[in-house]
Amino acid sequence: MDTATPDAVHTALTARERELGARLLPPTLVGWGTGTPAALTALPDGTRLRVRTEQGETRASAAHLPPGVHEVTANAPDGRTARAHLIVAPTALPAPPGRSYGLLVQLYSLLSRRSWGMGDLADLGELAGWAGRALGAGFIQVNPLHAAVPGPPADPSPTGPPHAASPTPYICGSRTSPSSRTSRAARTGCGSGPDGCARPCWSRAR
Repeated sequence: MDTATPDAVHTALTARERELGARLLPPTLVGWGTGTPAALTALPDGTRLRVRTEQGETRASAAHLPPGVHEVTANAPDGRTARAHLIVAPTALPAPPGRSYGLLVQLYSLLSRRSWGMGDLADLGELAGWAGRALGAGFIQVNPLHAAVPGPPADPSPTGPPHAASPTPYICGSRTSPSSRTSRAARTGCGSGPDGCARPCWSRAR
């Protein structure tokens, strides 16, 4: 994207909006229960769908899919094609068979030797696995990780998410980023060995 001048930025953003408006499908769709996502019902007449379910089935319709992460391919009459992930979630979850207990965790205070001075989702996954195996915990409750409203007004907080549409970069975790595995500069700057981004980055973050 050309950002050399305000006019260049405006031109680039206009072109991007035009590109997004012309696409058949967004990269990811979400459906609830047995309904069909609105983006699929709004496709041009004559569009053919092919759905590959998480269970390995192939269908010609996105209705009445089981919960899971599926893949949908759309072929429009004008020759445009699109492929998207289709996440189908149940409208309700069954109650657990009995009483359970869990841990309340503020993600930003969950520190490990491999984080950047604040907890990330990799640390949260490790804690959840350990709590279930060693303590018999049934759940982990965390502080809000996404904005409560899609736009302003929002309560500014250093511990809250900054945006509703984008993930907070530091909670994603450097270990889960593809660039942390492929970038030589990232590996060199953050050390090497089994800890990866452990001690050098930890000392800088602290």
